[in-house]
Amino acid sequence: MQRALGAYGYALPASGAQDMRTQAVLRAFQMHFRPSDYRGEPDAESAAIVWALLAKYRPEALKEPHLATLTCPPDSGSDRGFAP
Repeated sequence: MQRALGAYGYALPASGAQDMRTQAVLRAFQMHFRPSDYRGEPDAESAAIVWALLAKYRPEALKEPHLATLTCPPDSGSDRGFAP
């Protein structure tokens, strides 16, 4: 998720940790694009939104090798879209 948010334009290094900075950036993203739930926790809906935004506005970013290998956390209920 960190890499996808970074590719969209958020200043977020891909550390691999769900730290306070990541939570704050994800919360800001969710507040803007999904205000019904902005806890700052990664989930399948947030991943789908960021991927759709990348596909529409930054399609070149989807060709980056580091975005082609994203996976979801085990409790997300999905098999694609997440990881730092």
